[in-house]
Amino acid sequence: MTRTTLQAVVKITKYCNLRCRYCYEYDHLHEKDRMSLDQIERMFRNLASYARLHHFDHLEFAWHGGEPFLVPLDYYKAIEEIQRSVLGDVAAWNTVQTNLTVLTEDYLDYLRSERFFAGIGVSFDLHGQDRVDTAGRLRDATVARNLDTVRAQGIRSGGICVLSRNTLAHVEDIYRYYDERQMPFRFLPFYLSANEAQPGRHAISTAELVDALKRVFRCWARSETATSVDPVAELVEYAAAHLHGLPPTRYDKRDDEYVLVVNTDGTVWGTAETYANAYCYGNIFREDAGTVLASAGRERAIAASAARMHRYCGTCPFFGACPGHYVGEATAIQQAMLAADGCPVRQVLDDVVDYLRAAGFGADRLIAEAS
Repeated sequence: MTRTTLQAVVKITKYCNLRCRYCYEYDHLHEKDRMSLDQIERMFRNLASYARLHHFDHLEFAWHGGEPFLVPLDYYKAIEEIQRSVLGDVAAWNTVQTNLTVLTEDYLDYLRSERFFAGIGVSFDLHGQDRVDTAGRLRDATVARNLDTVRAQGIRSGGICVLSRNTLAHVEDIYRYYDERQMPFRFLPFYLSANEAQPGRHAISTAELVDALKRVFRCWARSETATSVDPVAELVEYAAAHLHGLPPTRYDKRDDEYVLVVNTDGTVWGTAETYANAYCYGNIFREDAGTVLASAGRERAIAASAARMHRYCGTCPFFGACPGHYVGEATAIQQAMLAADGCPVRQVLDDVVDYLRAAGFGADRLIAEAS
């Protein structure tokens, strides 16, 4: 594994029309500040110079919030022009993560054109009653209606469902919903919190996580359409690599990390220690990406990642088939789970490998179906 691009998860604004009870940005969702066009231009320049130096053929930008669709459409059109001018020969792949409660005709036309956004990610749990607006009302019906509209227009879309205490019992139904629409999605276990109270209300145990992923795997394995669902699709690939002795792949944060979280003020973090001051990588509005990636904060994050992998991956029979990314990028909540109960990936892989061995699936078919 060697980094061939960078993905900036761009927190263009924290402002949101929802107050999802598990949101790690919860305390900032009322803030209407957003990145200025000048700041965004400087971010593009500081990433583009690094991309050219290292011969990347493209950069990835995932526009996040808050709710990105509360930003006026003309703002994205201006960003589009700036990006095209600054990046030049470096291609850009832009996506947006939205709660899809706000979808105007103008936004729909813009998404359909693919001038800027190549696709959208939709945060939609279906169950749990945690995704409420500022008045405490569920907006699921609006999201479902807008999602049907988006898909009817042929706009590329994927889903994210937070796997929390309130969605845990419903994973089969959630999988069926996305599978019926052949819409790839990810179960995202609760992993980052805004305050000390959130984990107690929303976090799940390692045993609950392992059980849920096993259940989702069986839903996928029994489905005629086998719509891709992460992290199960990743686990199936690891299992296939293990069963067929494919060459080992091991995660090295220094060389392989490619996702950078860019906060609204330009500060940069990895995904494991997001917003932990000691691990701040720098500021992409003021520093080029090379300086950010060589920072003392990132060096601390690299050392912590390597120590975790040495502790948990070194004796794992699946290490190499599984690159160890989960451990290498574990958040504080996930690190506590690792310390208490061991690696959930290993526990699920035990089950997946046994199931696939008994079923006699071939590696080529497994990888194709998981993808």
